[in-house]
Amino acid sequence: MRKPKTAMKISGAFRKSVRHIPAEIKRKLTQVIETLARDPHTQELQMEKLKVPSDQVYSVRLSHKFRLIFRRLSCGTIELLCAANHEIAYRPY
Repeated sequence: MRKPKTAMKISGAFRKSVRHIPAEIKRKLTQVIETLARDPHTQELQMEKLKVPSDQVYSVRLSHKFRLIFRRLSCGTIELLCAANHEIAYRPY
């Protein structure tokens, strides 16, 4: 029996950030999102928890330069926050 996929919420900031990344990074991003949807606790992605008070904000490496930033919501949903060059992606955190 298959586990249900984790729900994803897409922020406006995420939608804007994706417009500015190269096609090969978008392909990797798609793979990472699919992996998160299948198993949001996988060690495969080497998630890094960011030091944001009272938040469940994580980073996943898409390449040497690009990161995906997401938040785990209390309802179990994952909110995609940003996919960008690491210098831009980490600014708010």
